[in-house]
Amino acid sequence: MKKTLLFIAWLSLMVVPYRGAIAAEALSFESQLLEVHKTILSQAVTPHKEIYSQPGRTPSSEVDWLTSVAMTVGGSQTGIFYITEDNLELMVLADMMNNIFKFYGDLKATAEPLYPTDIAYGYHLKGPDVDVKIERWESGGYLIRGTYTRADKEKPIFISILLLSIDGGWKILEKGISLRIQRTTNGANIDGDINLAAGGKREMAILGSCLVAVIHSPR
Repeated sequence: MKKTLLFIAWLSLMVVPYRGAIAAEALSFESQLLEVHKTILSQAVTPHKEIYSQPGRTPSSEVDWLTSVAMTVGGSQTGIFYITEDNLELMVLADMMNNIFKFYGDLKATAEPLYPTDIAYGYHLKGPDVDVKIERWESGGYLIRGTYTRADKEKPIFISILLLSIDGGWKILEKGISLRIQRTTNGANIDGDINLAAGGKREMAILGSCLVAVIHSPR
């Protein structure tokens, strides 16, 4: 809650300069973002973890650690979009110009339409640590597929997440990831559990960035 209030307060301060000249103030925007990000991460947050053991497994040797996820994807009237999650200490901000989203913070990347003439079809999210595509799937779903890197892994990691369409949003039922994505007036709320062996901060940053592009894409 403290992080959300801090972020909303920061957004209110950004309205005038952002409206002024987004291109001329790009460096200023990123520097302010980093300061906000450092302030947020300085707040003490205790991850909520629970132990779940599968039937037939030996609890002492094979234990699945699940972390609760309560992530928010949203936007503001100033054209700034955000992704936050307290347990993972996740913060990503973005802006959009000419149908291209630029992300800062815990994920540095851009998202461009796969087909400029049909931006509703999907987006290509790419940056120094990520190269994935989110493509339209049947019945209003989306498929996120590609590669990304993490500091604790030597080789690129392949990611494939299917967003199944449900009433008012999507759901994810992948190995180690069980999330429900509920659309809101300015974005989406993501709730559920993830196994940190299958998904964590980087994976949720990718998911949130893809959702920003899909939800806030001009139609």
